[in-house]
Amino acid sequence: MQSIKLKCLFQLLNCAIFAPYINTMKKQTSLNDLQDLRSLFGLGPAEPQKESEESDIKATAENKDIVRIHLQRLKGNREATVIKGLSLKESALVDMANTLKKSCGVGGSAKDHEIILQGNHRDKVMKWLIAQGYKNTKLAGG
Repeated sequence: MQSIKLKCLFQLLNCAIFAPYINTMKKQTSLNDLQDLRSLFGLGPAEPQKESEESDIKATAENKDIVRIHLQRLKGNREATVIKGLSLKESALVDMANTLKKSCGVGGSAKDHEIILQGNHRDKVMKWLIAQGYKNTKLAGG
């Protein structure tokens, strides 16, 4: 019985507190108005805008990432070049993988903070990464 009274009281408080803002939330559509609402409810400032992927790549390169280029041997006498140690956002990692795939002329993927290229392209990848500013890049495995 007491829990029902508490629920009713909570619902009344919610209606009393948020009722004036419900109508204003429906009318406001601009981004500035929504940011004002976030600050009104104490949610803090809105999320910062995303920077371009190029600046993400360069900023990470300046952080001296330890990048290792592995050669993974698969069944059927196949090989794959695996690039590990990149601390990029997922979108920047996918863009880097696409650029590497185009420069090597092969297929591949980017997942789990790794870039996988089909075939042995460790030398090309190492030259490309050093040109991009990843000075701490070494060949590993294979």
